[in-house]
Amino acid sequence: MIKKAKAFVGICYVVLIWVMGVGTICEWRYGHEEAVGCIYSAWWFVALWSVLALGGIVVIVGKSRKMGRSSVLLHVSLLVILAGAGLSFATSRDGFIHLRKNCPTRICYQVNGQEFQLPMSLRLYRFEVEYYADSNIPSDYCSYIDYREGEVTVGTDTIAMNRIGKFKGYRFYQYSFDEDKNGTLLAVRYDPWGTPVSYAGYALLALSAVFLLIGKRGH
Repeated sequence: MIKKAKAFVGICYVVLIWVMGVGTICEWRYGHEEAVGCIYSAWWFVALWSVLALGGIVVIVGKSRKMGRSSVLLHVSLLVILAGAGLSFATSRDGFIHLRKNCPTRICYQVNGQEFQLPMSLRLYRFEVEYYADSNIPSDYCSYIDYREGEVTVGTDTIAMNRIGKFKGYRFYQYSFDEDKNGTLLAVRYDPWGTPVSYAGYALLALSAVFLLIGKRGH
């Protein structure tokens, strides 16, 4: 039973690696939204991850006595990371918000065109673009915004290509900007459950790696 489960998990890993390789090529050629719609959000991709997780559980339960605590912790960490990804898939919210200077808004648009509202509004009060020397290619662009609840400013933030804005569990990423440099497009993500669980899984993964390196049965 355990040998069959291990073989099945191995096959699932090979298929998963192949699919994610195809997804990477699809994202590069056709864009992130197309890759998400055709692969990463597809029912069969979720089913593949679920089957892989189930097979991993069977292997862990069946060989826990022979594997050692550090090896068990390693496999458990992978399941925790997978659980975090599942929570993100089920509960997260993604979209885009377009801001024009001094025009507060809270309306976001999802990839499918549906809109939703943030619990606060964002106002762009300054926008700057930096270019590479002797070039018209942007090296960085920054959106200076404030968060508002009603007419009251409750926070300020600077969002750049390598700087994420954070407020009340929402994360804002610099995505693009208007040609007249009076507007900006931010990607919005809200994932209050999946991200903490995934981080916990990565912490367990790092801990198990340390134990495997220093343990007597670290092979």
